[in-house]
Amino acid sequence: HRDLHSFPTRRSSDLMRLFLFYFAGALTWTALVQADGNATRRFEDLRVCLLGSAVTSEHIVGREANSARYEDLNYQWQQHGGQLHPLGYLLPDSTAEVQSAIKCAKKLNVSVIPKSGGHSYGKYSFGDYKKKGKDEFALILDLQNINDVTRINNTNRAFVGPGTLTGHMAWKLWMADQMLLPIGICPTVGIAGLALGGGHGYLSRT
Repeated sequence: HRDLHSFPTRRSSDLMRLFLFYFAGALTWTALVQADGNATRRFEDLRVCLLGSAVTSEHIVGREANSARYEDLNYQWQQHGGQLHPLGYLLPDSTAEVQSAIKCAKKLNVSVIPKSGGHSYGKYSFGDYKKKGKDEFALILDLQNINDVTRINNTNRAFVGPGTLTGHMAWKLWMADQMLLPIGICPTVGIAGLALGGGHGYLSRT
């Protein structure tokens, strides 16, 4: 007798759970579409601002417009925290383009994140995985084109561009002046990581 009376209650409860499941799925899908649309509009506004500031169009890479090139630039060897998907990339080749990027990003409320070599274990040069959901509004300044290495005359110092990689820097200084550096052995680490104290190699040990 109790089971007969409880059957409609269980059925109603199942229907309610099914309804809530589909409702939650619909809300999630709507939120994703809306977020993606907002990101697309934000990037287009950013592109217009950058082009109006004399930034070369080929240096601007968006998540939607240049997907293949974007995926190549956005390669993340470290998967801790999941894959990050910034709004886009800018590959400046001058100080003026860096300045324009910062001005436009500030105007449109877009985070600017510099990238030297991309070897950070925390993936700080791709965004912030602790703030997932907000990383789509980040512009990555990939500095690989600013990689000049020039020794200061008759000194043991050199000017090094912020996008310079360890291997490139070591090779340039050795070939030009037979200079050795006490750095790590990985050739693709950026100068930013070395300047912050990373990179212990054979020549830096005692």
